[in-house]
Amino acid sequence: LTPEQLQDYEMRSSQTANTLRWQLNAFNPTEQEFRSLFTLQREFDLQFPSRQSGEEDPKRSEARTALQNQIKATLGEERYAEYQLAQDGNFQQLANLTDRLELPKATAVSVYDLSKDIQQRAQKIRSDNTLKGDAKNQALAALAEEANTKVTAALGERGFEAYKAYGGWWLRNI
Repeated sequence: LTPEQLQDYEMRSSQTANTLRWQLNAFNPTEQEFRSLFTLQREFDLQFPSRQSGEEDPKRSEARTALQNQIKATLGEERYAEYQLAQDGNFQQLANLTDRLELPKATAVSVYDLSKDIQQRAQKIRSDNTLKGDAKNQALAALAEEANTKVTAALGERGFEAYKAYGGWWLRNI
């Protein structure tokens, strides 16, 4: 095989490519972005083969930081922000659900942002020492109702129930 043929083969069948495709599922990279990310990740994987357990080697940790900086330089600020979001497991579940429901990607982003906002507000309520007993419970119940209403509006009733069962853990923990 020529070097180009070997790289194309590795991009389709290597462990690095398979892992990268799984990680980038919610990111939707262009072919050029995938090729660039594959090249960067493959270089990292060759230098630091996967390990099963143990503490992170300081050199590996430095290299991982350098890899993230290279990815950011390759993708640019806006796409890198999308890339980082797509690495979040909670967002990945939500993106998969909105794909199955044939909803726009923006729906996944808005529900994800809503989840972060509601969780922060719930934490504020929980840590507010001026609210006692029933007042705190009522504030949290109102917040839960707001969350349920907004998520249902975004995903529809069927989508809301699916999200609540498979990934919307935060809705049950308000």
